[in-house]
Amino acid sequence: MSAITRWVAVVVLMTVGLVGCSSSSRHQASGTTLGSSSTTRPPVTSATSRPPSLVAPVGKCVASSLRVHGGRQGDGPGASGDLILTETGTTPCVLSGYPTVTLIDQAGLALATASGPPTIEQRARTLHPGASADLVLFWSNWCAKAPGPLWVRLALPAGGSVTGPFNGPPDYNFVPSCLSPGQPSKLSITYAYNNSASGVPNS
Repeated sequence: MSAITRWVAVVVLMTVGLVGCSSSSRHQASGTTLGSSSTTRPPVTSATSRPPSLVAPVGKCVASSLRVHGGRQGDGPGASGDLILTETGTTPCVLSGYPTVTLIDQAGLALATASGPPTIEQRARTLHPGASADLVLFWSNWCAKAPGPLWVRLALPAGGSVTGPFNGPPDYNFVPSCLSPGQPSKLSITYAYNNSASGVPNS
């Protein structure tokens, strides 16, 4: 083999070696970059990790958890009746809306009274367990015989009714005067739930 031939062979071998090294270096650099990129992804936060709400909605007061009692006193020729509604359940409830009020005699019969329009705006009130609220009535023009002991029945806007004594306390058993014979006796709500009748706070 001539010297020129040997020199060409050496140059070819050196060129092949350099190409191989360059390709290997590129593959190694590429693998390092991909590996480091895959480890920098931010963690995924699940939406279920948020704490649930602990505040339950407050429902309307129902007849099964209310107790009512009251009485009436003179207010001019009419009678002002004070009813106390007490929440006997274990959770708060909301009193709202106007109940339908009926007076019941000792025979269980409803007194003939016409419902007058409320004279003041009704306020919703939250009753906590054991707390109470007032419902104030005005009864006028009773021209029949003395009715004797009375009970009061409240039909709630949310449904159901609650019945209790209406002879006091508070107040007693006043009966309104007859001012207009031949005209119906009237019974209207003058205040609804605007005063608390116990030491337990309402809202």
